[in-house]
Amino acid sequence: ESFLPPLSHLAPTTTTPDPIHEEEPPKKKKKRPHRRTHGKISFSDLARTIATKWKAMDDTDKAPFATRAAVEKERYQREVKMWKLGEEIRKSREQQKRLEDIIARGRNGDQGCVGGDGGDGGDTE
Repeated sequence: ESFLPPLSHLAPTTTTPDPIHEEEPPKKKKKRPHRRTHGKISFSDLARTIATKWKAMDDTDKAPFATRAAVEKERYQREVKMWKLGEEIRKSREQQKRLEDIIARGRNGDQGCVGGDGGDGGDTE
C-alpha cells in the first residue's frame, strides 16, 4: 500500500515543446580514458597496505608527518582568511559602485526636472 496521494493531478494536460532542448541532443558525459595498470597491486590493496603500516608506526616515526601537517594546516587557514578578506573587499566595492550609481542617477534625474514639467516651469501646448 502506498501512503502517498496520487500525483496525477500535477501532470501537465498538454505537452508544450521546449525550444531550448528541442534542437540539441542530450549531451553525453565524456568518459575518462582507461588507464593502464601495472598489474602489481590494486588501489584498494595499496591503501590497505599503507594504512596497516601507518598504524604500526610509533609516534616518533609519525612526528615529521604531524609537523608537516600542522604547517600545511596553518598555511591553508591563512589562505582561506585572505580569500575571505578578498571576497569582503570585492563585495564592499560592488556595494560602493551600486551606491555611486544610485547617487549619480539621482543627480541626473534631479537636474532640470522640477515637478516633472520639463524644468522650464511654463505650460506647453
